[in-house]
Amino acid sequence: MEMENKTIALLIDADNMDKKHLEVLIEELNKIGDITYKRIYGDFTSQNLQKWKQLTLDFALEPIQQYAVNGKKNVTDAAMVIDAMDILHSGTIDAVCLATNDSDFTRLAKRFKNAKMVVIGAGNTSASKEFIAACHRFLLLDVLANDKAEVEAEKKSMKAIEPICETKNKTNGNSVEQKEQTSGNKLQTKKQLIELSKKIIKEEGDGDDKGMLFASFVQSLYKRDPAFNPRNYDSGQARKPIVFFKELEIYEKKQFIIDDSKKTIERIKIAK
Repeated sequence: MEMENKTIALLIDADNMDKKHLEVLIEELNKIGDITYKRIYGDFTSQNLQKWKQLTLDFALEPIQQYAVNGKKNVTDAAMVIDAMDILHSGTIDAVCLATNDSDFTRLAKRFKNAKMVVIGAGNTSASKEFIAACHRFLLLDVLANDKAEVEAEKKSMKAIEPICETKNKTNGNSVEQKEQTSGNKLQTKKQLIELSKKIIKEEGDGDDKGMLFASFVQSLYKRDPAFNPRNYDSGQARKPIVFFKELEIYEKKQFIIDDSKKTIERIKIAK
């Protein structure tokens, strides 16, 4: 499934999305195509959603006001679903992004898939597995936002002239420990990715010596893990899948070999 030059409808569930992730969401979708619809749904008279007001102006979002009846949020969900179906039948888009952590939108994602539309989910790591699996791609906004923050912090540290002193390390002891813990979690996640990737090559490839076409491998990987993104694993990591798998190591050992001698027909093999 190609993810370039798409015409995208962005539908945001304001009740179930963190506003601080909006910028990274827009950046990621702009890489995929042109966002023609930018709609956000919720009761913007409520105290919880007041802070969305400036963001709707900054990012040219169209707020769709839905008053909460007896304090219930399902009216917002219903409005979003109705709009989504109207947009689907308009024939003006070929991709939809459902920005929510609400698993209630799983059925809607499946409906767009059945209509041969590209379905992009966007939420946090807390999103349900069922909703993630119903999408062609799923953007883990909290992970991507953290990656962006880490890259920017690294750039600032490179520009810094003063050396980091020991007292500063002691002062930031908790943050250092937290960073080590985060790295450990990412290492474990990376191991799971490697295990899944090797399983795909063994099950769908042409044998240990030949491996499989890299394009077919990536398609299968996204089918099994719609949330795959090189940036989920290390800050500053290679953004293109082929470069990522070329450089993928565990304990300084390469995990895969990319045979690109024929350039247009790259193959991926398991490193021995």
